[in-house]
Amino acid sequence: MPPKTADLKTLIGKRDKAIQTIKKLFEEFEEVFSVEPQLERLEENGGSEENQLLSANQKVGESLKENYLKVAKAYAAYQKKLSRPSPPRVNSDSLEAMTSAITKMPEAMQGSKPSASGLEKLPVPTWDGSRRSYSTWKKEFNHWMNKCS
Repeated sequence: MPPKTADLKTLIGKRDKAIQTIKKLFEEFEEVFSVEPQLERLEENGGSEENQLLSANQKVGESLKENYLKVAKAYAAYQKKLSRPSPPRVNSDSLEAMTSAITKMPEAMQGSKPSASGLEKLPVPTWDGSRRSYSTWKKEFNHWMNKCS
């Protein structure tokens, strides 16, 4: 059998499609080609800034190397100064005031608690037959009164 022959219309369509594809490829190439000089210009500008930053960083590094020994000695002296215990400062007035306050503290603590009356010292019977102190009974009573009200 002889090979199939394509119609003239299909061949023209394939040719037009190939032409469009080639045109798109040329447009992309032109875009890339037009951007390349701008990229080179950016690289040159960025390179000069990069060189400036590198040189500044190098200068700082060199000055640190030069001053390292001085700074290390100053830091060691500072640490030594901080680690040395400072002598306690004695202020006789404040010590006297503190001792008098401490001696008066037990008296103040004992006098601050109110003494229980005779009725409050009596034990209060409970429903199970045991006895409790009045203060415990009063706390429970107030608790349940507040809870139920």
